[in-house]
Amino acid sequence: MLTDKGTDCSGVEKEPMLIIDNVIVTTDNITQVKHFIPPDQRVEVKEGDGLSVYLLTRPPEMSGRRLTVWYRKGVAAIESFDGESIWGEWDEDAKLFLSGDTEKVQHDNGAILFGRKAYDHFGMRGIFLNGMFHPTV
Repeated sequence: MLTDKGTDCSGVEKEPMLIIDNVIVTTDNITQVKHFIPPDQRVEVKEGDGLSVYLLTRPPEMSGRRLTVWYRKGVAAIESFDGESIWGEWDEDAKLFLSGDTEKVQHDNGAILFGRKAYDHFGMRGIFLNGMFHPTV
């Protein structure tokens, strides 16, 4: 089911947990930056990249995973527990990870919605439709 409560379904407003906050990768810091990136994503880190790494905190099944954002490339990856990250686009305006997959879900008002599978920077899953994030709960 979906709600219209916004990207933070709990109703609690708080900042996402940042491990790295919009760092530009240089020859001097690339080794240190890679230390905070999931192993399978490290090969994609290049000098000149602008990166952030979020620690996902909600819902519990996402807790402990990391979301890495490459701002200049417009891509992002979510760490998975099997060691193979999920890759997609990063929408900076919406602060959303957008996968290439689509999903059909039923809204709590009964409407059927079809949109791109998305995750916010807390780890909450939903769909992105018509410029809006609709969390699934």
